[in-house]
Amino acid sequence: MKYIKAEMHCHTTASDGSMQPETLIRRACERGYGAIASTDHNTTAAHARLRTEAAARGITLIGGIEWTTFHGHLTVLGDTRVNWRDVMPQTIDECLRRADEDGAVVTAAHPFRMGNPLCTGCYFEYRPTTWEHIRGYEIYSGILPHKSVYSARAKARWIELIRSGYRISAMYGYDWHHSDEHAPAYGATYLLVDDRASEASCVRAVREGRTFVSVGICADICFRADGVRRELGDTLDRGAVGVVEITARPDPIFARRRAVELHAARIAAFDGTVEEYPFAGGKIEIPYTARGAFRIEIVGSADGESGELLITSPIYIKEKDV
Repeated sequence: MKYIKAEMHCHTTASDGSMQPETLIRRACERGYGAIASTDHNTTAAHARLRTEAAARGITLIGGIEWTTFHGHLTVLGDTRVNWRDVMPQTIDECLRRADEDGAVVTAAHPFRMGNPLCTGCYFEYRPTTWEHIRGYEIYSGILPHKSVYSARAKARWIELIRSGYRISAMYGYDWHHSDEHAPAYGATYLLVDDRASEASCVRAVREGRTFVSVGICADICFRADGVRRELGDTLDRGAVGVVEITARPDPIFARRRAVELHAARIAAFDGTVEEYPFAGGKIEIPYTARGAFRIEIVGSADGESGELLITSPIYIKEKDV
């Protein structure tokens, strides 16, 4: 198993992007992505050209679509029988359930971006009765996500959902529409996949919570107890004693243009408890007793702007014996 750098929210000229499919794949390779998701608005028309170019360049293409509606946007990875035209406030529960049953993975996209009257539909107004069929949440999106007020609100809402008992992966979406060669700091989603980094293993990583979002940092993160490695998305027994292992460094491709510094590592429980340790990169092992769901964060600066540069999906705690 390995972590690969991915962009999970991309557009081409098949919808409202300015990049041809071949250009998108070339730019993705230049940014060092191991996988990208094709999420054009309400169409899969670019998939064939993207797959051909991705195969030629050795990058994994994840087929998908962005359900783009007046009430919110959702990216969908994988195939589903749900038609985007059917996704409405009164049908959202059924559409999410059917997509989940089909094996597709649905993520709430840029949920707190500006909405009416300027950007109708960008703000996530859906109110599903349950979030169990939404597998991902874009806690970070766009440029300078670690400084964005929209990202701060999205992260806070994601924390509320985890506290409510839902299992939802942390996701980043650049919402990539244009070539953006000179864009300031941007993020990535890292996926824990099998050695082949197949499309199926990328989708499975989101479904199983094996993700972290990052601005300019490559990392490997786990919880190790009694010699057994437990991954993001796993469930531990309450009171499990072990070590949080973090190996991290600036992403060398990102750092060619953007200065990246690591300052500290945090273990942040979802009950609000935070433990922070100085960390400038390399490897750190932090003894930890797991009493509730927790995430790992790395704080630092990218492009001169300080903030949380890395946030993981949760490691969960088994509440009771089954």
